Amino acid sequence: MPRPPTVSDDDIVDAIREHEDAVLSTSEVADELSLKRRGTLNRLKDLHDEGRIESKTFQDRFAVWWIPHDDDAPESDDR
Repeated sequence: MPRPPTVSDDDIVDAIREHEDAVLSTSEVADELSLKRRGTLNRLKDLHDEGRIESKTFQDRFAVWWIPHDDDAPESDDR
């Protein structure tokens, strides 16, 4: 039986949202939460599948993660 995670999905999303950088690598998320990279990647993929975070993969091996843009948020006039 797998051990329950000590870091919740909400903790992962919050870590991405609250980080000074808007886009984080898997390693950066893992380091931020003191998690192993492989487990972090699996959790990030699940959160992506649930639509809670966005991602982009480069060269079929390097992924970055960010919080989706809130379409209901007012647009900035800084154009």
